[in-house]
Amino acid sequence: MGKEGKKGKAGQLAQPSCSMVGLGTLFLETPGNFAVLIHGDVDCINPFLRVFPFRLAPDFHDTLLGSQRFYSTALNETDVVTGVTGKRALETIELVSRSGVDQIFLLGSCLSEMIGEDLEEIAREADRRFGVSVTPLSTGGLRLKSQPELLDWFSELMLTNVPLPESTDPKALTLVGYPALRPMERAELERVLALGDLRLAAELPSRTSVERWKLVASASTHVVADRRMFPRLMGRLEQSGSLLELPPPVGVGPTRQFYTAILDSFSTSNGPLAEMEGEATLAVTRLAEPLRGRKVAYILGSSKNYEAGSLALEGMGDLAAFLEMGMEVVVMVQERETDDGLSKIGGRLSQLGFDLPFVAFNDPVVLPEALARDDFSLVYGPDHLSNQARLAGIAFLKQGRMRPGFAGMLHNVKMVIGSLSSGFSGRYGRYLRK
Repeated sequence: MGKEGKKGKAGQLAQPSCSMVGLGTLFLETPGNFAVLIHGDVDCINPFLRVFPFRLAPDFHDTLLGSQRFYSTALNETDVVTGVTGKRALETIELVSRSGVDQIFLLGSCLSEMIGEDLEEIAREADRRFGVSVTPLSTGGLRLKSQPELLDWFSELMLTNVPLPESTDPKALTLVGYPALRPMERAELERVLALGDLRLAAELPSRTSVERWKLVASASTHVVADRRMFPRLMGRLEQSGSLLELPPPVGVGPTRQFYTAILDSFSTSNGPLAEMEGEATLAVTRLAEPLRGRKVAYILGSSKNYEAGSLALEGMGDLAAFLEMGMEVVVMVQERETDDGLSKIGGRLSQLGFDLPFVAFNDPVVLPEALARDDFSLVYGPDHLSNQARLAGIAFLKQGRMRPGFAGMLHNVKMVIGSLSSGFSGRYGRYLRK
């Protein structure tokens, strides 16, 4: 395990080693009847029981329940010295299997990697003794170095044992790499899809239940925000359906383009969209008046999450919404200030159709000084940079809070106004810069 291309149990694909925290985070937000067993020191399980359930995806209410599926073999020094770590793993697997789960994901740790534990052999022995499906995964290394790589790897893992159907549903589609839909946004999308008698089979890759993963291959069309972000997943989806790459529907214009392209691909009339777009445009124009001309620092390159909607297109999926509000956007990228780095940024912006100024900062510690050089009203960036905005005396809005759809854009405008007007710092931040 842990070597590219090596096969695990029959029907399962062994994967390159990755971050335990990253993979555990994705399992934490995946509904399903399975358990996660960490083979290592008991402290390895603490983030998933005490920290991440309260930090990640605050709108995903099943997260707390998800933490209850995590277990540990709780190895100690005596276990390692006496060579009984494999025995401890099998004993724990037997106990976990009694809870009635369909599958157990066995995660290695730095400790199990260091002693050379054969996770695949443990999985085979567990299957022989207890008749439970155990998937061994190497998570004691960092061969997968980025969040998109891990999301892509996780997606392939979830589809490993899903058979290709003999035929697909011509009216079903999946969404890949978009912000997770909330009830209001889902209702709007379903209203649009109903125009063509279409249905949404699943949203990928995060927060998708095990049962939903099983339905993915049955969809005829896969709508993708950024196909370059998921090369493994794209290869799998192309085996069962067609791909339609569309920018995220964040903003009135992008939402109209998104809905229109989907309906056109199914040869469905999109006439009713004009009325929906018109109502949203009028409302946004009226509400966004206080924001016109205000300057926002749009931070890229600093995301530390596994939310596909925030990572797609290098994090630029929300840019159009701020421009629709009439705000002046300056892109700030955590990147080395080299010719190659700056060229890469400019090329990606140009590719997406944005003619915007951009600057680079090489470390968060210098961000307050960089922000103070300009008359910014708002910083839009990852939550760990909120303190940097505070030091610069500028209002802050967490990246990933922007919502898709026509209804979502109205929410976005109100949220930005609220960020600028709430609290002493929001009202007087520009006078408090240090």
